[in-house]
Amino acid sequence: MIIPMRINELQQLLSLRSPFRKPYYPISSENHVIVCGHVNDVAKLERFFSEFYHPDRMAGAGEEYHTVILSPYEPTEEVLVLLQSQALDSKVTYVIGSALATEDLKRVRADIAFCMFFLCNTEIKEGMTNAEDAATVLRALSVSNFNPDLECLVQVLRPEERTILKDSDVNVVLW
Repeated sequence: MIIPMRINELQQLLSLRSPFRKPYYPISSENHVIVCGHVNDVAKLERFFSEFYHPDRMAGAGEEYHTVILSPYEPTEEVLVLLQSQALDSKVTYVIGSALATEDLKRVRADIAFCMFFLCNTEIKEGMTNAEDAATVLRALSVSNFNPDLECLVQVLRPEERTILKDSDVNVVLW
């Protein structure tokens, strides 16, 4: 009687497991970039992907990049629809995790990534910009401690944060 109850509990736990908790495994010579921060906003992701995968940019580069989104949250329905679109289906992987956790950075292969983008919420209320920038800077510093050679492209709202990042040892490009 106990064994069937335990098996039922185990099945319920396994059914709760998200497909987005799996690690990213690059295909042999595939280059990848990581995007983190404010990534559950479909409009923000659409703007990012339309620029990153723009035909003019890709034609001159000669290389294609796979994008790994790192977020502590499940993707929203709108983001799922975007990621499953024909244009992005094979180019993007979504992984649940945090840029502050070493294990999660290992799961998205930040050790071999080409670069990492840190997106912030540019439509945040005026009084919340300090917290948004602080979270972004903390993510960038965490990633820099994990992989000092990884180029970090960081989006911040306040000019003071640019100074903090430039004065640190982070391999950073501000935008």
